Amino acid sequence: MQLFWGILAMVLSVVFFCLLLLNERNPKSTFWKSDLLVGGISVPLIAGAGLVGGLFVIHYMITINGANFLWKEPLMAAVVVVLGALVLKSMKIKKRLARYRILVDAARATIHPIEKSGIMPEPTVAGPRAA
Repeated sequence: MQLFWGILAMVLSVVFFCLLLLNERNPKSTFWKSDLLVGGISVPLIAGAGLVGGLFVIHYMITINGANFLWKEPLMAAVVVVLGALVLKSMKIKKRLARYRILVDAARATIHPIEKSGIMPEPTVAGPRAA
């Protein structure tokens, strides 16, 4: 069962990484977008799950032999990989990232229109007028 759990941990870490990527690129602010939750909790958990999953797979590959080999575990692991790929496909990551990029570019164009046009306005001086 080490192969199954290892592949499951790696697939879940990739799925949660993609969810985190979409959340961080989303220009709308959300609750769990803080540096503490992302950098202090989410990223170490994702990296740890991927690392532990990889170690499970490596251990399975080292300890496998012909006497105790069953097709059930590799087939279950293949099903997990296929389901993970279907989940990633249904998330439409490329389309969402492109849409978020358009929103960010539009927001930058409205905030800094001078940089886009290249025309500098006349400077204004605050204070009393000279006679």
